[in-house]
Amino acid sequence: MAEEKQDQYYEDEINLSEVFSVLWKRKLWIAALVVAALVLSYIWAASHARSYTQSLVQLNFSGIDKHTYPDGTPFEMHDLISTNILDVAAEAIEDAEHRKLFLSNPRGFITVDPRIPVEVMEKIKAMEREKQTYDYLPNQFYISFVQPKAGVFTHE
Repeated sequence: MAEEKQDQYYEDEINLSEVFSVLWKRKLWIAALVVAALVLSYIWAASHARSYTQSLVQLNFSGIDKHTYPDGTPFEMHDLISTNILDVAAEAIEDAEHRKLFLSNPRGFITVDPRIPVEVMEKIKAMEREKQTYDYLPNQFYISFVQPKAGVFTHE
């Protein structure tokens, strides 16, 4: 009698073998759906790919260790984006609409980031653990220019 109760199905129970048999019958349809999703994902990723150019610039002049120019005026890393660099970047843009958008706000598409060596980062973290500060004034910077494809033209 105990075996009869175990074999009985209640209305609210789910028979997993029935579920898997339905999925097995539709395996080709499921595989086609997965392949279609992968193809669409690839197309979307390729159409939103960005053209990205990055250059490492090292500054070697007296005063850079104190972040000043040789004449004593303060140095800002964004000074690296000169009009010459912006002109070259604008010439590299083939699409006329993109070039016009770039020229309306050229500094919005070029970023400057300091390059901090690994050993300096380790020293900064060690000092932070001791609740101390470590001032590092870099002399190497990454200048990046982002030009996306497919009409989306901003950096994030």
